Amino acid sequence: DFSLKPIKGEEGEVKWLIPEGRDITERKKIEEEAQERLRKLEIFYKASMDREERIIELKREIESLKNNLKK
Repeated sequence: DFSLKPIKGEEGEVKWLIPEGRDITERKKIEEEAQERLRKLEIFYKASMDREERIIELKREIESLKNNLKK
């Protein structure tokens, strides 16, 4: 992760840009592993549902997608 931090002068103008960097490799790896675990849990959850429950869940997902598209 890299960013530039502005240092301002007395009148508010940017005088300097200070580079800041952090190694986020480990954090990204943890996030990717968590996403993969979540995906597996969702597959397991959906496989354990009966047909009627899957239809209800599908309707909820469709409504959620519709609501997100309206935003």
